[in-house]
Amino acid sequence: MSKLTWQAVGLTAVIGALGVALATLAAWPASDVIAVCAVLAGISGGALAGTAAVSGVQQQVAAVHAETTAQTGTLQTIEHRTNGELDARIRAGSRDAADQVLAELREQGVIR
Repeated sequence: MSKLTWQAVGLTAVIGALGVALATLAAWPASDVIAVCAVLAGISGGALAGTAAVSGVQQQVAAVHAETTAQTGTLQTIEHRTNGELDARIRAGSRDAADQVLAELREQGVIR
């Protein structure tokens, strides 16, 4: 974990309170209290680290999804221009070029 979260602060407080309670109220030796606190810290710390890793992945997935959604409009514009507008421009340009060639050939007397 690279950031301090409320879950980590709460976990530290609970394990600390448990350690103090066991040390003062139970008739356990200090090594047993430390061992219990270490086991709890290891288990719950691993769970916190796993949760942080999963939430980081979820944030990245959400960012990629938002970026993809933003690109959808651009892709639709490109598709429209490529499949519709551009084809019409090419046809119109080809007709204009053919008309100019035919007009020049008629002017030169090559065709009637």
